[in-house]
Amino acid sequence: MGALSVEPEMGALLATRRWLVLVAMGAAWLLTAAFGAATWSSTSALEHAVLLVSGLLVVAGILLSGRSWALWLAVGGVGLLIVAPALSPAASPAWIPLGTMAGYLTYVAVTLFSRAWGLVVAVAGATLLALVWQGRPANVIPGGLAAVGGWVQVALVLSGALAMWLAWNALVSEAQVADARLRKLDRQTADAIAVQERARLWRETGSRLHELVLNSVRYVMLARDVDRDRLAGELALEVAGREHLDVDSRVSVAGAIEAALHGDSAGQAVRVVGPVPDIELSNEVFDAVRAAVLELIRNCLRHGQASEVHIEVSGSHEAVEIQVADNGLGVSPDSRAGVGTAKVLVAALADVGGTWQFDTVPGEHGYRSTIRVPARGASTYLSVTDQPFDKGRLLVTAPLAGLVAVGAAYFAGLVELPGIGRDLAIVAGIAGCVAAVWTVVRRRRLAPAVSVPLALVPALVPWLLLGGSVACIESGSVSRSINIAGFSIMILVAWGGWWTAAVALPVWALGGIVLAAQLPAGCRGFLLIALVNSVLALPVILAITSAGARAYRVAQDQSRLAIQREIAASSRASAAVDISTQLEGTVAEAIRLLGTIAAGAEADAGMRRELELVDGRIRAGIQVDPLSDGAFAVLAKSLVDDASRIGRSVNVRSITASADRRELPLPVQRTVYRLLAASGDVVPVIQAFSDGKEDHLSLVVTRSGLRDAGLLPGETRVVDDVSIEVDDDLASGDADHDYAVLVSRRVSRE
Repeated sequence: MGALSVEPEMGALLATRRWLVLVAMGAAWLLTAAFGAATWSSTSALEHAVLLVSGLLVVAGILLSGRSWALWLAVGGVGLLIVAPALSPAASPAWIPLGTMAGYLTYVAVTLFSRAWGLVVAVAGATLLALVWQGRPANVIPGGLAAVGGWVQVALVLSGALAMWLAWNALVSEAQVADARLRKLDRQTADAIAVQERARLWRETGSRLHELVLNSVRYVMLARDVDRDRLAGELALEVAGREHLDVDSRVSVAGAIEAALHGDSAGQAVRVVGPVPDIELSNEVFDAVRAAVLELIRNCLRHGQASEVHIEVSGSHEAVEIQVADNGLGVSPDSRAGVGTAKVLVAALADVGGTWQFDTVPGEHGYRSTIRVPARGASTYLSVTDQPFDKGRLLVTAPLAGLVAVGAAYFAGLVELPGIGRDLAIVAGIAGCVAAVWTVVRRRRLAPAVSVPLALVPALVPWLLLGGSVACIESGSVSRSINIAGFSIMILVAWGGWWTAAVALPVWALGGIVLAAQLPAGCRGFLLIALVNSVLALPVILAITSAGARAYRVAQDQSRLAIQREIAASSRASAAVDISTQLEGTVAEAIRLLGTIAAGAEADAGMRRELELVDGRIRAGIQVDPLSDGAFAVLAKSLVDDASRIGRSVNVRSITASADRRELPLPVQRTVYRLLAASGDVVPVIQAFSDGKEDHLSLVVTRSGLRDAGLLPGETRVVDDVSIEVDDDLASGDADHDYAVLVSRRVSRE
């Protein structure tokens, strides 16, 4: 049985990169195509061909993106548009947003190369932009390239690409570390599921055998006159298994209660008080509730000798509470937990996230139990992967952070504008840049109470610039400043959520539109690109990239759950074989003996003796899995089996212990064996339990058993790290006195 083999963190990162490349390249092409369409009649046939071919490459990359090499088709399509200005006629109108295109292309290309080559690509992308712009091609929308000979725009592309390089390689390193940790966790999870499902099947088998076979065996051993018709009916249920239950009733609390009443011939003694709410249950919860209620009814009637049992059900569609109260003898403080309590009322309910509690009925005789379970049960399978850090958010905002870190310098160009609004715009713009870079470096979500006011600061930049006269020569600095403010807002929106977008983006966009209307008609192109970029393209890239990462993680979790279910099924199949090997023969012998009695044979002393032997073996067998249980539980089962082979029956109580499998010293094993083997005609009692710190094996034996084992009343003997304690002789000289012997050892944490 191997560990889970997927690499979820690296897989999620690569899936995020795939969506980022495809959506960014698609958005870059559509942005260029929009300007190309507007100037179609004025551009050359060569430019038409370049735009169409680049579009075909981008579309092909999107359609074939399931293959990693196809990403290069989309990148190549946008790259073709970047080199197109060098091949276009000098008279072409401006329709290629070269600065934006080069930035998009360089940012995503950095993620497609190794760490070393990615750094080279970051520099190469900025260099390519500078080389293409050197010829001042007419078909390029200048925008930020118009300032300082285009070198500020080149610096922006380089800073954004370097920021992306840092973010991408940081995420790759984190994913590798996380996947190494998850591989170890996968192995632990696989082992835990195997152990859990094996133990669950063992408990289910124990509950079923206790409900049918063991109760029938105990009934025959204790009854003065055996009701053979009742015994035959119980055996028929054992043969039929769960098929006797009404399938339609298996979905509700009422069905579970009805099935429990159907499983016991309680007559008028049991009454359901009040209405039973119509609450749907999962199959696992149904089985646990039905078995638990049936066990409580039998305990009330057979052990508590109650004449009335009342069942009351309450709850909601999330959880159910069932109370079972009787007017019987109650519970003795000295009573010990048996198989039914350990398996049906504790372990089986715990398996589905339920609990069982009991106390006496206030002011009355009797016994009251309370069962609480979640309606759908506890989750058996776990998604062992953590919820991912949203890689799409970081990969989209990292280059923007690089842009605003350098682009804050554009606000210095606003000093040429007149008025107090200019100074406030510079302060607001730089403050927005600082907040945006801090947010990306911090890499944690922002509460809306923080992100909204932070985003409103740069959103006011276009409004603060209204009213002044902006010449065409100044429009480049103004437009780029507005664009940088928009990038700052987008970063804060990405880390602050939709409330931030709903408040800040409309304020900024409306201000940008009003400001664009004040610019000279021939100088608005770059500001329009900025608006389209920040209001349409970047939100779409962020949303789709993040959605792609989440979709990948959902698929990964589904795959992991399928693998976990496969492990669980395999473990249950293996456990079923072991259970069959261990119990099939003994259970068949018990059913054969019961069938003989049901057919008319006398339940004499010899028959009861045989039933005692198989009863002990079954009770030990359903509680102990030799492959997974600790040494104390395995020793208890071995003692019962060995005693049975020499014809000595043992009263088996609950057997639970830690998973400490260290073998007990041979002198201890010989001592406890002699305690059981030489206990005369009295049936010894055996129980194993753990308090979390120590494992204990409790034996109740006769004076002759003590004598044969070489022990004395009140003695404490230590063998290696195991202690053997005998209780005091309360009735000295009384050969019939029973003695409690407690074998203990501290649980090892190794």
